[in-house]
Amino acid sequence: MRKFNISNQWRSLIVYILLISMLLILITTYRHGEKQDAGYYQESAQYEYAVKLLSEEKGEEAVKILRQLVNGRHGDSYEVLWKYGMACAITEDYPLAIELLLKAQEIRPALITNGLYMVQFGEVLARNKDYQNAELYLQKALELNLSDELRSGAEELLKQIQKIKKQ
Repeated sequence: MRKFNISNQWRSLIVYILLISMLLILITTYRHGEKQDAGYYQESAQYEYAVKLLSEEKGEEAVKILRQLVNGRHGDSYEVLWKYGMACAITEDYPLAIELLLKAQEIRPALITNGLYMVQFGEVLARNKDYQNAELYLQKALELNLSDELRSGAEELLKQIQKIKKQ
């Protein structure tokens, strides 16, 4: 049986080539990661700005930003979909708002235990004149642990819905 004999020079050359290759791979991966991080930081800042716009009731501006995020790499983020839905509600595009809120709930079924989500969704349904479903969401919300302000808002909206249904 013949032994395969590599000289020390060839062995050293192979080791150096492997080390240089690994170093190049690490540098390339690091740079790619930096670019990806920069993109995520920018999108995170956009999301935070959109949330600020929502708190100021500037729905049209928030819709533009959130639409870009949903159409980009955040189409499966229930938080972005929820905020996008609420921005659509501010601009009175209730059918799209409902669609987005349902999609957020589909992605994150536990949202039905979130009092804020349930009250907001109930309000959007009521504004879309879907009083039956609005009533269901608001009643379920009242079963949850809500802040006093949120609870009183949900109760008031329920009273308004019941008045409308009696007419």
